[in-house]
Amino acid sequence: MFLQGVMEHYRNSLEFFPIYLIDLLDNYAEQLNPKIRMKVVTCLIGVRSKNIIKPIQSITAFLKLLRVQDKEMRKVVSAHIINDIKRLNLKTKNHQINKQVCRSYFRFMFYGLMF
Repeated sequence: MFLQGVMEHYRNSLEFFPIYLIDLLDNYAEQLNPKIRMKVVTCLIGVRSKNIIKPIQSITAFLKLLRVQDKEMRKVVSAHIINDIKRLNLKTKNHQINKQVCRSYFRFMFYGLMF
């Protein structure tokens, strides 16, 4: 949580941090303690809200988390995905990101979470 808070001030030094968070969730989401998993998810949401990582990176990572058997985390993740897409299209429609999100969601639905 501390690194997430100071990341906007040290972008060059901490550019690896969101990649490690996404990698941690991709590889060990089901094995992590639910409280730790939720903290990692909220930290990644904070990093995304500061626009440090690209939206497609976070949305793809969060789509993969929807298969984990943790109801509270799935609620947070699905709400974040919806709010992030709304925020991206608030002023004008961002067609490039919308296409990428649609592709990721299609893969999520069609291939059964195999990215």
